[in-house]
Amino acid sequence: MTARSPLYLENAGAVYNAIEDRQLIRAQTPSHGVFFVGDLVVTQRGAGANRSVDVAAGSVAVAGTESAPAQGYYFQHHDATTNLPLDASDPSNPRYDLIVQRFRDSEASGVNDDGALVVVKGTAAASPAEPAVPANSLVLARVTVGAGVTSITNANIVDRRVYASSAGALHVVTSGTRPATPRPFEVIAETDTGKTLRRNAANGTWEPFGNVILCTSSTRPTQVFNGLTIWETDTFKLLVYSTVTSTWNPPWNLSWGVLTVGGDPSGTANIALGTGGAETSAVVSTGVPIPANRKIRVAGYVNTFGSGGFYARTRIRRGNGLGGSVRTSSPMGAADAGFGGDCAPYAEAVDTGYTPGATVQWTLSGSGGDLRQPSLLIIEDVGPNAAPA
Repeated sequence: MTARSPLYLENAGAVYNAIEDRQLIRAQTPSHGVFFVGDLVVTQRGAGANRSVDVAAGSVAVAGTESAPAQGYYFQHHDATTNLPLDASDPSNPRYDLIVQRFRDSEASGVNDDGALVVVKGTAAASPAEPAVPANSLVLARVTVGAGVTSITNANIVDRRVYASSAGALHVVTSGTRPATPRPFEVIAETDTGKTLRRNAANGTWEPFGNVILCTSSTRPTQVFNGLTIWETDTFKLLVYSTVTSTWNPPWNLSWGVLTVGGDPSGTANIALGTGGAETSAVVSTGVPIPANRKIRVAGYVNTFGSGGFYARTRIRRGNGLGGSVRTSSPMGAADAGFGGDCAPYAEAVDTGYTPGATVQWTLSGSGGDLRQPSLLIIEDVGPNAAPA
């Protein structure tokens, strides 16, 4: 194709074809669609639901698809609500109809030159499919025409509009209507997935893009995807969504810090230990939800006291009692033989091997001596053991 006439020179007898204007619209609006929130929204008939739908007033730009991109974008404004009747329903099966803004252009094909809001009728079936979208068209809504129904309500209508945007702006689309010829580093927001994506100029792929979302613990995003990141302003937590676990967690590769602390560090609640130095439960932690493939550090001590020579030991068990498996055990500690005194053996271990969604408790126990005095149990997440599961 040769160069077309430049716009808009003040020379007598200049002739401009419609395609020049359409190319200008495309240059200014790389992402086609409606222009404002209420433009061409499809709803049930306002005068009372029947077998028709209303399409609100508004403006729309639609990409020509028969010889794109040279065909440019078509533009039309509707200054009043348009009512579109739908064909009668099938008595046995549902169907999908599409409400579209369609343009026909004899320069591209056929003999018609017009733009209109039209219904594209689907085929009734037990599991219906959407009909093909006509050339040079923008889908505004999908309407489910149920078997035997005589009226269409808003519950049967799915909004499928996308929004036009100027060059360099954020383009609002769906995952199925991404730009066919995107520009390098073009940014889009998908209304059906909640994703903001940027075009990678090096490899031609769409990749996540954007800032951390600010919200509260009660207003987290409902449209989520793997890697979506939020900052909760009421809890001061940085959280990342994982589609593997379907949960919000701190960044996976970092330590998540202290999960719970138990015990009696001040030593105000002395309780007699078992007769003859038998092992006795000193602290049972609160239940801690642990995702699979995390490393958990458990550490603690139990202080014991005896009036004569004795040996003491601290154990940490996984579970809420002495029947739990021993995760770590301190060496035997001895008070000053024959004279009594205090002994506070310390135990520490890194615990792994949880099932997804497990809630875990640990028991800190002591043996030896006569009384349990100050005790402490700390449980903290120290990082990943493997990938999320």
